[in-house]
Amino acid sequence: MARGWRCCCVAPALTPPEVVRTTAARYFQFAISSTTEFNRMTKQFLFNTDELLPGDILLTRGDTKGSSLIAKVTGGHFSHAMLYVGNSVIHAMPDGVYSKNPQRLLFSTQADMLALRRVGGLSDGQSASIVDTARYWVGALYSKMQAAAVPGYSKIRVPTSSSKQFCSRLVAQCYMAADVRVVMNPDYCSPNDFAKSSLLTPVPGFALEASEQQIDFAHTKDPNEKIQRATFEWLGKVRGLALRRGLGQVARQSDVGPLVAGTPAINKVVCNYIRASGYLEHFNVDRGINAYRYDKELFLAKFSGRNEIMNAVEVERGINAYELHRRGKNYGVALQNARQLPNEYNTLVLKHESNLLNEVYARISVLDDVEKSLH
Repeated sequence: MARGWRCCCVAPALTPPEVVRTTAARYFQFAISSTTEFNRMTKQFLFNTDELLPGDILLTRGDTKGSSLIAKVTGGHFSHAMLYVGNSVIHAMPDGVYSKNPQRLLFSTQADMLALRRVGGLSDGQSASIVDTARYWVGALYSKMQAAAVPGYSKIRVPTSSSKQFCSRLVAQCYMAADVRVVMNPDYCSPNDFAKSSLLTPVPGFALEASEQQIDFAHTKDPNEKIQRATFEWLGKVRGLALRRGLGQVARQSDVGPLVAGTPAINKVVCNYIRASGYLEHFNVDRGINAYRYDKELFLAKFSGRNEIMNAVEVERGINAYELHRRGKNYGVALQNARQLPNEYNTLVLKHESNLLNEVYARISVLDDVEKSLH
C-alpha cells in the first residue's frame, strides 16, 4: 500500500428505492394492479430500521431450495447474514459484496428474519470500526467453495488468508476488526452460528408489518443495480490487468487506489475502464426514479395533506442526515488523497464523490423549500 494513502471506498449509492428480486420487478411492471391487490391481501414484514443500530447483525431465510439447504446443513433456520450500517445493509452475495436497502427486503413471516446485537452493546468506536470495515470490503468477490466448507470448519479455529467473502464470514470478520469475537471461527461460520451465539441477543422490536405503501415501495425499480453492475465491470477489468502484469491481487474496490499509486503506468488504463463502464454517470440515477426528491412542486404533489407531507419530510431528513455524514466523510478522504497524490485516478474519484455529495445537498435544499412553503 502506498505511503499515506487512505481508503476511499466509493460504495454504491444507498438512497432508496431498491428491489428485492429482479423477477419481482419484472412482474411488477406487467401486473401492477394484480400485484397491488395481492399485497393488500397478504401480510408481509420488514426490518424496523427505527430500532436498529449500526453494527447490528441481520439474519434471514430465503424461500428457495438453496436457502433451505443452507439452513439444514448448518443446523438452524437461517440462510443469510448481513450487517446493518445505518439506512443500509452490506452483505456478500454470489455476485460480490455490496449494499442494499433493508426496507426493500420483505418476508412473509417474522420467523424468517432476526436482528441481533452484541450483549452489552457496542462502543461508538467499535460500531464505527465494524461499519468502516464492511464498506472497505465492498466489491470483494464471493467464494462458494469456502462457504461450502463451513460445516466442517465452524467448530474449529482454522484461519484463512483468503480475500474472498461469503455472507457470515464478512459479518464475523468485520466484528473481529473491532476486536469483538461473536462466533468460534470468524473465517468459517454460518448465519446460524450467530443465531446460537450467547454473545448476541435479539433486538427488541426489530420487525414490523409492512404497510401497503411500503410493500409497493419494495418493488419499485432499483437505482443501485446499474451502479453495482458498472462497479463490478470495471473492477473485474482492473483485477485482470493486475493479474496479467503480476501486480498482485485486487480483492476489493478499496485496493485500487494503492495499486494505481504504486504503479503509475496503469493510471490511465484504470481510469478508462471506469469511464467506459458508465460508473461515473450513475451518481444522479435517483433523479430519474424519484424526481420528487429534487423538486419542491413534485414533492408537494406526491403527498396528500400537511401531515403526510411533514411525515415525508421527517423521513427524508433522517435519510439525508446519514447520507450527508457518509458522503461528506468519503469526500474528505478523496480530497486528502487527491492533494497527496494528484493523479488522474484520485482526481476522478474526488469528482465522483463531489457529485454524490452535491446530490445530497440538492435533496436537503428541496426539503428546506417544502417546509418553508407550509409556513
